[in-house]
Amino acid sequence: METRNARDTRIYKGKIMRKNAYVLHRLAAVGILTAMSLIAFVVESMFPPLFVPGAKIGFSNLFSLIALVLWSPAEACAVFLCRTLLGGLIFGNAASMAYSLAAGGVALAVSSLLLYGAFPRIGFVSVSVCAAIVHNLVQNAIFCAMSGVPQAWIYLPYLVMLGAISGTAVGAAGVWIVRALPERIYEKTLRPLRSDAST
Repeated sequence: METRNARDTRIYKGKIMRKNAYVLHRLAAVGILTAMSLIAFVVESMFPPLFVPGAKIGFSNLFSLIALVLWSPAEACAVFLCRTLLGGLIFGNAASMAYSLAAGGVALAVSSLLLYGAFPRIGFVSVSVCAAIVHNLVQNAIFCAMSGVPQAWIYLPYLVMLGAISGTAVGAAGVWIVRALPERIYEKTLRPLRSDAST
């Protein structure tokens, strides 16, 4: 007959094993999202800029947003940092990596505040649009400050327009992916996203 101490030890070990499996599952999922984000970043880098020098749709940011919805800002930040640093190493462009780290970090912070503070009053696509616009504005501000060329602010209307377009595209893709995922993988209950995210 199993003693109380043996039973307590078995339960404790079971909890440890489940926790370890949970952590490994989370790390694997973050790794997959990071790989997909990096692939999107590399593929997008092969195409010419849109309207404004260096401007892109930014589909690589989609996977950070997915991590933000599925888990928390910590996992989203991990996907973002790994993709940005690895992308910078692949292309060897330190200046571009610095711009991306600063602008992407601010955009991710805005996304986190809106998603966990204003959702579902503000839909997922709207969060993506705001993040994309902020990303473009921060990058342009950093470029103006570092280059001493304030004339670059002339691109402001185009950056806002491009942010709205790219944010809508990324947000719509994110809504489609999240709705297709089973609810059991959610860490936080953002179930209204499945029916209310398109605003």
